[in-house]
Amino acid sequence: MLGGWLPDRLQTLMTGFRAIDDWQDAVVLQKRVNKAHKVDVLYAPPHANPGDYQRLRHIAEQFDSEYDRDTGLQRIVSQELADGFVDDAEQSVSSIPGAYIRSQTYTDIAVFRWKQGQVDAAGTSFEAATNTALKMKDSFMVNPLQGEARQLDNIAKRRYEAGDGPGAVAMFAHLRSMAEEADEPFRSFLCGDSARTQAELGLFDGARSSVRCIRDEPDRKSVENEIAEQETMQSQPAKAIANAMGAADPVDQVGLLADIGAKQAEAGNKNEAMRALDQALGIVPHLSGANQWLAYRLRLIAVTYLRMGARDKGELALQTLRALKESAVSHLDQYDFLYDLAVGYAAFGHFDQAHSYISEMDNPNEQACNAVAYEQAQQGEADEAVIWAEHLRDPSARTSALVGIVEAMLDANEAHMAKTNR
Repeated sequence: MLGGWLPDRLQTLMTGFRAIDDWQDAVVLQKRVNKAHKVDVLYAPPHANPGDYQRLRHIAEQFDSEYDRDTGLQRIVSQELADGFVDDAEQSVSSIPGAYIRSQTYTDIAVFRWKQGQVDAAGTSFEAATNTALKMKDSFMVNPLQGEARQLDNIAKRRYEAGDGPGAVAMFAHLRSMAEEADEPFRSFLCGDSARTQAELGLFDGARSSVRCIRDEPDRKSVENEIAEQETMQSQPAKAIANAMGAADPVDQVGLLADIGAKQAEAGNKNEAMRALDQALGIVPHLSGANQWLAYRLRLIAVTYLRMGARDKGELALQTLRALKESAVSHLDQYDFLYDLAVGYAAFGHFDQAHSYISEMDNPNEQACNAVAYEQAQQGEADEAVIWAEHLRDPSARTSALVGIVEAMLDANEAHMAKTNR
């Protein structure tokens, strides 16, 4: 099998074998995959030493595809960092041929060094990531200029998230100056992405400053609207809800209120979260038409209610989702609804219903199978999940479901280890 989610599933299995120190089975898997997937099972054994990583680098450098060489070496670096071999990781990154992956990997090293308190070394790695990103114009990407802009912006974002706020702000300012001197379309790409990211991080003054360098008025207005939406989301709850209710399109109102409710629930502000979700759910019956986007929002509302202990309201949101699915005109829209219904009902522990929605799909959605099996295993029904997964006829769906069970077990093991270490 090629394509689909198989590369991700193979990587999850290798991560799992490594986590539970079961390298014998990992080696069996490495031998069984065909040539196209050798890169997906390129992993170091548990307790790897520098010699192990040197051998892996040699294997990765022999791959025919530049993309495979890039991704293989990038994964080796991530494992070297996890094992604490940061100096060896820097040797690996220098062997990565593609500028995009090499820039990403320098950023990984920079974040690792910053979190270790190696401020000067982190700054050097961030600078290397930036300089490498500026060499992406001739990369294999469909739109290298847009890719370059996004990678530069991503470096600043990760710098901010790592804790280097001043360094990130200075980098955003530098990117704005760079954009003002650049030709189109790089100018618009860099200004737009930088504005969106700064708004996402709550840096609204910088976002508004960046958006002003977009010359095309419709594009500028579009990004300004995105900034306004982010500012609404990050405002005090009462103001955010009021702004959301003031949106011209009722569908936008539902989306903003659902996002606000989820954010407030995550922050522990139950009353504000309930208020936002109640208003969102109250708007839905007055909407005309049904689409995938609305299905996702209703699932978000249902699951957020559940996490706050308001199970009855969550069940009502699921019932509304089911009714909308029945009203969907096109077969494609109904198929899209089946995904959210299956995953939503699984979150509530209604696994028979979740399984039935997947069985309604002409071709079972791999990710839906993965998510449903994950939920069932996480909620203490791993054996039942395995039985269901093994009866799925489609090999891709079956693989995805079984890997979902593995992921649930790995997460449970990680949570247990974290609790034990405390």
